[in-house]
Amino acid sequence: MIVPLVVLLLAPVLAEAAAAWANRNWRTARVLEAATWFEVARRVEPRDWRYHWYAGQFWFAQALQGRKPDAAARADAAFADAQRADPGEVRALIARIACQRELAALLPVPADPTTLRRWMAQAVAMAPLSADVRLEELRVLRFVGAAAEARSAAARMLNVFPNLPEARERWIRTLLEERG
Repeated sequence: MIVPLVVLLLAPVLAEAAAAWANRNWRTARVLEAATWFEVARRVEPRDWRYHWYAGQFWFAQALQGRKPDAAARADAAFADAQRADPGEVRALIARIACQRELAALLPVPADPTTLRRWMAQAVAMAPLSADVRLEELRVLRFVGAAAEARSAAARMLNVFPNLPEARERWIRTLLEERG
């Protein structure tokens, strides 16, 4: 009776420690060690979306930096696991959408435009007032070739979010000025 209770109580602590150690290794460029400890955290607490998300961020960065298809596939799988762990967490969904958009050329089977738009609509429904969600929506619209729709959404964003950070506002204004 005591042993299962101790294991139940220690699992979150162990997962957090593994993730912290992975992050430390990542910051010091010990990539193999970081990958190992991110995976340990995921396995210790598979029902906690955050550990999948942390691993996904790690693999996403590795894929972007090295243009590695294996890292891209691992990032997408980790973000998909994060979604399954907590379907109501919009950050997991947005991360998967960004992964599919940014790493499409590296993924064995990238999401098609219809799927990306469906996922994006789901994210907007989950967090309609999130500037991060709305910015990703603009990126997806541009990615799938809906430039006019992206410009229209960008114009609405400037009215809905008047206090955006300067860099984001500049990006949106650039999008509005684009033609094509």
